[in-house]
Amino acid sequence: MILDLTKSNYALKKELSKIQPFDIATDFHSYPLKEQKKIASLVGENKMVKIFIELPIQTQIQYFNQLPMKEQKNFINLLPTDELNHFIKNNDKDDRPRLINFLSKQKIVLIEKLLSYDEEDVASIMSTEYIELKPNMTCGEATSYVFKVVKDSDFINLLYVVEKDTLIGIVSLKELIIARKNQSLADVITKDYYFAFDDDSIKSAIEKVKSYNISALPVLSHDFKMIGIITVDDVIEEIHDDIIDTYQKLGFLNDHEDSYSPFNRTLARLPWLLIVLLMNTVFLSVLQVFEQTLTTITVLLLFQPLVLNMSGNIGTQSMAVTILVLSDKSQNIKQTIRKETSVGVLNSLIIGFLGFLMAIGILMLFFSENGIGYSLKFGFVVALSLFSSMFVAALSGTILPIVFYKLGYDVKNASGPILTTINDIVGLTIYFLVATLLIL
Repeated sequence: MILDLTKSNYALKKELSKIQPFDIATDFHSYPLKEQKKIASLVGENKMVKIFIELPIQTQIQYFNQLPMKEQKNFINLLPTDELNHFIKNNDKDDRPRLINFLSKQKIVLIEKLLSYDEEDVASIMSTEYIELKPNMTCGEATSYVFKVVKDSDFINLLYVVEKDTLIGIVSLKELIIARKNQSLADVITKDYYFAFDDDSIKSAIEKVKSYNISALPVLSHDFKMIGIITVDDVIEEIHDDIIDTYQKLGFLNDHEDSYSPFNRTLARLPWLLIVLLMNTVFLSVLQVFEQTLTTITVLLLFQPLVLNMSGNIGTQSMAVTILVLSDKSQNIKQTIRKETSVGVLNSLIIGFLGFLMAIGILMLFFSENGIGYSLKFGFVVALSLFSSMFVAALSGTILPIVFYKLGYDVKNASGPILTTINDIVGLTIYFLVATLLIL
């Protein structure tokens, strides 16, 4: 929401106190830096941290860099470790040492450890903002301890009972509160819990959170030492980022950030466009090979867009379904191939038959001088071309992502302009070949 910054500081501060951090963050980037600093001074440090967390990374960097060095040092130490890790990672590599030097000694150790993990490891996104309890506490002592040490950034839905850094069990805050005060904490903890090792993949950890309907997942080292947690918020953020990543890769784009200049965006997209340009030389070669067919049967051009568009559409549908299945470990890949092949055959038959009727109708209406025999023959060319090209496109849309997956490549790279161009080349070749064999 847009704020009226001409109001008095008292009125504006009162208004800001009623607005959620996310709502303030929505339009924060649209204010001049001077006004951003004014908002920050009125909401206070703690709320400004919450607003900062909701900002896009480029806005975060711009806001942070305009702060005086002393304020930068103070502000960066207020960030939760997972958000701090994300912020430092997205700064230039040359600037990271300076940011790390702003941190307290304790946070330096944590951040350097987090930065050392591979970006696909679950530990690279984990939070260390959780509360540990001792197994020899009573439930009353544990409850008092939680209320004493809890901070805004702490995750307290689940509490972790740890002895010598080893996770012994988990208890929910609700269970702790309703338990008898003098009851031993060891009597109420759950020792049968789900967890992830620090080098497990982010995707596998997300699947556990989703499948077992848990609000947080402890992250352990291989000697079962407790080192962090991932929460539902982390899962939602990763899913959101993955969706954005998917859309980018479907179009071979990696330049959606506002910080990219037109020149940088051009450089990012140009290689893939050049690949498609080179592939289209094959397309031109197909036209040259069937030049005589085109010259003799000029009506072929009338139905060419139909054949190419339908094969492109069904290929994209199959590809989308296959990518979704590959991202869901519970799905059966072989079953997907069988289903998509069956769907491809049925859709190709139906569209082929409708294309047959459409071709006959158009030729009889506008090219009646060729006679009914020619119209029937050409209708069969359109029908057979539609069926063949659509079936091949459906098959390639299913098989290509699976091949990329088996080879260890990102399946999203099997799609977009390259798959479309392949389907166009195959569809055009089938169309002209069938026409050459049946009519010439």
